[in-house]
Amino acid sequence: MDRQELTLYIIYQFIKEDHKPLQRVIYPTEIIARHPSPWDEIMEDLHNLSEAGYIRIQPQGKLFITITDSGFSSAESYQRVTAA
Repeated sequence: MDRQELTLYIIYQFIKEDHKPLQRVIYPTEIIARHPSPWDEIMEDLHNLSEAGYIRIQPQGKLFITITDSGFSSAESYQRVTAA
C-alpha cells in the first residue's frame, strides 16, 4: 500500500462503521494522529485524492474531509487485501 492509499485507508477506518459514512466529517487532526508521514506529505495525498474524486476537502471555517462513493469503494478493496 503506497502512502496515498494509506491516507485513504485511514480515512476509511474512521467512517467504515458509521451509519452514514459518506456524510461523516474527518478533521485533519484525526488523520495526523494515525498517519506516520509528516503533515505536508499528508496534505499532498489529500490534494491528490481530492483531484481523483476519492474525497472532498471543504474549508468551511475549519478544514474538514469527507469520503466519496468512489473513495469508499477503493478503501474497502484495501481492507480486503490487507485482511487476506
